Amino acid sequence: MKNHDFRIAVFAVALLVSLGVFFGGYTLDRELTDRNTRAGLTALGGGPVNLDRQGKVTVISVEPGQVDNLQETWKSLSEFIERDTAKDNYRIIIQDKRNSHLKEAFDQLQPAVYEAAANNTFVALQHQLAEYLGGKDINYRFYIDNERLYLQMQDGDYYLYQVIERVNNQATITGEA
Repeated sequence: MKNHDFRIAVFAVALLVSLGVFFGGYTLDRELTDRNTRAGLTALGGGPVNLDRQGKVTVISVEPGQVDNLQETWKSLSEFIERDTAKDNYRIIIQDKRNSHLKEAFDQLQPAVYEAAANNTFVALQHQLAEYLGGKDINYRFYIDNERLYLQMQDGDYYLYQVIERVNNQATITGEA
């Protein structure tokens, strides 16, 4: 009986050590991957990056500061995530620095922006943006590709970034965006 008890004890110790090594290695790999992802995204975005796991989705929050072209920034971040990490379920949030003027302007333009994203009425949106923001001393740019509409507005040191998924993106654009 003593030999049998000894085998059970050895098995239990070996199981605990194996589980400890497995979970320790998993945690270390996850931390190193997150650290490399943060470093790469910080280099691309130019500002702090936060990774937050929410269930099976990783929320990646980036604070790039003022950017010249929101679409290029988004694409470079997205391509880095798809190419250099194993995150298939992720959501990117680009943090901006809004003031009350920018928030009010976007609140007023939001129906037109979402309508344009859904119905592909981008020329009409361009006219509405120019008309509404023309007398407000707010600079703006918007970009479009097959998947999203990118809107950026700037009021002095403050800036607003919105990336809107296109609902009806069946009218695909060929060539480089």
